[in-house]
Amino acid sequence: MHQLGNIKALPGKKYLLCLLLFSIVIVNARCNKNVPAAAELTVAPQKPTVFNLGIGGNTSLDLLHRIDTVINLHPDLVIIMVGANDATPGTPTFNSYSGNLAAIIDTIKSYHVAVMLLTPTPIISKKKKRREEYLSVLRGEMDSVGNANNCYLIDMNSIFIKDSSSITSLYSEDGIHPNSNGYALIAQSIYAYLMSENVKVLRIVCFGDSITLGIGSDTSYPAILQNLLTQ
Repeated sequence: MHQLGNIKALPGKKYLLCLLLFSIVIVNARCNKNVPAAAELTVAPQKPTVFNLGIGGNTSLDLLHRIDTVINLHPDLVIIMVGANDATPGTPTFNSYSGNLAAIIDTIKSYHVAVMLLTPTPIISKKKKRREEYLSVLRGEMDSVGNANNCYLIDMNSIFIKDSSSITSLYSEDGIHPNSNGYALIAQSIYAYLMSENVKVLRIVCFGDSITLGIGSDTSYPAILQNLLTQ
């Protein structure tokens, strides 16, 4: 084990046991070696701020085009979930997803900011099976890009499908977007990881599409994460 300050770094995947939504959920998370020094991640005990930079319909290319909005907030940690729109059949960015994601990460890391990737949540709509197949490919690409760029990664896809019998309770009627239960699960998974590794940050930017934006200012995963971090 390679340890940097309060951040424990493992070369492979690490399984964290956390209590989520009154049930035990295994969080499949990876913490790579070359993370920022402890001085960059561990700060004085102040109230953290979580910024929601989710925009509905965004692809990986859209995120790359507005990366300056992230940098201008001077974050300590950027959490990225993107891919659901890239996976729409016929979308050109399906083929450029890896390159776009790598460019986003490279830009953020050039400012000595840590990056956490969240694999896109599954699409459970029976009418969108092909889109889910495309998204499965992109999840694999995210894992590869994240590993190559020493990013934290939480496999939200695996967390959501862990109990397939109750997965519908996490989704809105379209079978694509999570509901308030699903957003709570995303936020609590992130919170459990940060707490288990004693990662203390003051400024977190959540960067992504409509799943980051959420269905309401109080029920989005960034809003719930904010509440968890300041409780």
